[in-house]
Amino acid sequence: MFSAIQKSDSCIWKSRLSLSTMLKLYKSAFCQECWALARVDARKVDTLDQWCLRRILDIRWYHHVSNCEVWRLTEQPPLTSIIQKRRLTMFGHLVRMDESTDARRILTAVPQSEWATLHLLDGHSE
Repeated sequence: MFSAIQKSDSCIWKSRLSLSTMLKLYKSAFCQECWALARVDARKVDTLDQWCLRRILDIRWYHHVSNCEVWRLTEQPPLTSIIQKRRLTMFGHLVRMDESTDARRILTAVPQSEWATLHLLDGHSE
C-alpha cells in the first residue's frame, strides 16, 4: 500500500486539486470497513496516515508540526478511528439483519476448529 501511495505522490498529492478533494480521495482509498487491525498494525496505519496527510499539506519534517495539529488542519480523526467507526456501523447492520441471511449466519458461525470440541461437549462421541 505504501508504494502505491508513493507512486500517486506526484499525480495526486502534489496536484492542483483542492485540499477537500484530496482528503476525500484519501479517505475513500484507505478507510475500509473490513479491516481487522492488531495494535501493532493500527500504529502502522496511523503512521502511514500521518505521512500521507503531511504530504497532502506539504508539511516537511523540519516544520515540527504535531500529529494533533495535522489532524486539526485536515479536520479529520486518525485513520484507525475512522476504520473502527465504519466497522462498528457495519457490525450494527449485520446484527439487525434477519437470522436467515447469509451475512448474519457467517457472523454467528462457529469456526471449524471448535466444532469437534463443541460436538464432544454435547455428549456425542467421535
